[in-house]
Amino acid sequence: MDQKFKRPDSENLGFSSSQFWVRIPVENKTNIALPWLIEFDFPLLDEIEIYGKNIPENLITISGDSRDFSDRNLNYRNVVFPLIEKPNSASVYYLRLKSESTIPLTLIAWSTQAFVSKMNKEQIIFGLFYGIMLVMVLYNISIYVFTREISYILYVLFITNISFFHLTNNGIAFQYIWPSFVWWANSCLPFFMVSSSFLGILFAIQFLSLRSLAPFFAKLMQYWFYTLLSVSILTLILPYRFATLIAIGFAIISAFIMIAGGVIAFLKKGRSAKFYLIAWTFFLLGVLLYALKSLGILPDNNVTRWTIQIGTALEVVLLSLGLAARINSLSKSLRENLRELSHVKVKIEESEKRFREIFQGANEVILLLNEETRIINVNRSIARHLGFRTDDIKGKKLEELLYPIKGKKAGFNLLYLNEKLQ
Repeated sequence: MDQKFKRPDSENLGFSSSQFWVRIPVENKTNIALPWLIEFDFPLLDEIEIYGKNIPENLITISGDSRDFSDRNLNYRNVVFPLIEKPNSASVYYLRLKSESTIPLTLIAWSTQAFVSKMNKEQIIFGLFYGIMLVMVLYNISIYVFTREISYILYVLFITNISFFHLTNNGIAFQYIWPSFVWWANSCLPFFMVSSSFLGILFAIQFLSLRSLAPFFAKLMQYWFYTLLSVSILTLILPYRFATLIAIGFAIISAFIMIAGGVIAFLKKGRSAKFYLIAWTFFLLGVLLYALKSLGILPDNNVTRWTIQIGTALEVVLLSLGLAARINSLSKSLRENLRELSHVKVKIEESEKRFREIFQGANEVILLLNEETRIINVNRSIARHLGFRTDDIKGKKLEELLYPIKGKKAGFNLLYLNEKLQ
């Protein structure tokens, strides 16, 4: 069958229920044995199996994320087959590929030294990326503790969710967090896509103050949030291929809705809209490139593979800066309000002083009553005209002052007074 192998038109085979075979001829022209590694640089592949005459005896020949992570040759996020070529020899290896996800032909041959160097570089990149995400989570939690602003806790949930999406997409979650939960490892990526979308929708409504700036559009976004919530549950039930396609579709629609919300807030002079639009543009560009790669429209390479991480990191940092700018703006408004309240307080104190002077200095008897017609205050003229001390009549009802005699003698006058007071 060797003659039937041919180079494909694209390195990304897209979604397919077929199994694909790859033929790799290898030749060692040196006089020494050469150890080397085949890496399939895509952690979401369900199953990959290697065949050949020179397979080492202790090699695990079949692997992928449809099997427990412990069934791997190396404790690494991607599937790796360590091989050894004898001196002055030629070999042919065959790989069988099968997956419900997209199938990119991302096969790389490494020497041991080059592979270790590549792993070290990856650790630096992933360390920086997830370090930024962790710092932003802790930063926004600390601000939420002091401000109790709901935008920050929604943003923390969004960052956490998008971090789990990346951990799953990079194969790190399967390696370290749930290595034995094969079903969840194969089902969670579409769920995280959709849940990131509905958390992003909620955050946008709150962050952009759309309920006050554009209440009708905010209500539409609220309905879309409930739709995404239902779809996120559906992704855990449907087959992975359909769940992924649905999740990508809803994520793209959500992206346009969130951008539209930012544009509306910007046109209505929203305080945080500028930061929001710039940050979300970087993020959604990465999401769009990733979606097109997953659908097989764009090739799988270093650009399409890492843009979503770069876009996410830029988006997280810029939105955190936007939230910080929001705090500064709110603090400025608070200071202005405090200054205004101070002026109002002075005016109220002056008004109260004038009132007390008029109230106590008046020759007429002035009574202040509550809703039950009880006397809560009275000026000093009461003593001059009626001979009462102010403390004696505070708390009494007005009718007790006017009609101290109870029963029939008060009669009609008391009823008439109560009616008029009501």
